Amino acid sequence: MAPRVSITWRVHAPLLAKVKAAAHRRSLSVQAYASDALWRAVQSDLAPLDASDAIWLGEDLSRLEELPPFDWGPGGPPAAKPITYAPGFGFTIASRMP
Repeated sequence: MAPRVSITWRVHAPLLAKVKAAAHRRSLSVQAYASDALWRAVQSDLAPLDASDAIWLGEDLSRLEELPPFDWGPGGPPAAKPITYAPGFGFTIASRMP
């Protein structure tokens, strides 16, 4: 079973109609269909670790603060999205569209 995640997004009407039809054909709610599709997409993107990943993960990072700060460029670090934690539910990411 996929972990529960709460995401809010806006979908163009033609795409929403296709999602509703696909969910109906599978006797699923739109939310369940979208959650399942998102879960499958994430799983397909998760590749096994390669040698460089394994080396990096095995490194001693106890002296990380001695390294120079990362240069994010003129835009600075990317904007973060606020998260909350609800016991028994998990983390929720607040997603706002401009």
